[in-house]
Amino acid sequence: MPTKKPKLNVAAYAEGIRIALAMLDDLGLTLLEKVRLFGLDGRMVGEDVAAFERQLTLMRSFDIEARYELVFDIKSRLEGLFGVDSEEQRHWIEKTHHQLDGRTFKSLLVSGQMAELERAEGFLYQITG
Repeated sequence: MPTKKPKLNVAAYAEGIRIALAMLDDLGLTLLEKVRLFGLDGRMVGEDVAAFERQLTLMRSFDIEARYELVFDIKSRLEGLFGVDSEEQRHWIEKTHHQLDGRTFKSLLVSGQMAELERAEGFLYQITG
């Protein structure tokens, strides 16, 4: 008997995207950086953030969902370290870290690779427990 794919809850999915994009705004990511974080090609999106949000919502992808859930965890852990001070969070993600082979935390976020996004979350997990 074939297994059924789980269905995405469309309303929850759309809300997750909206919240994740707002969190990324707090971190100072540009539209192109957000596009990369979600693993998409920057040429697919113009200058319109609302159009990008609609595009993500229409894609209904488990990959997109996994990425925005990582954004939730990352932002929560950053707030655990720095409180709600977005400036401190921005400063920290733009610093190079020797534990990341001299890269910035932000470079992991915007690499476009799920493994790098997971590495970023894991790095914060090591710090915050």
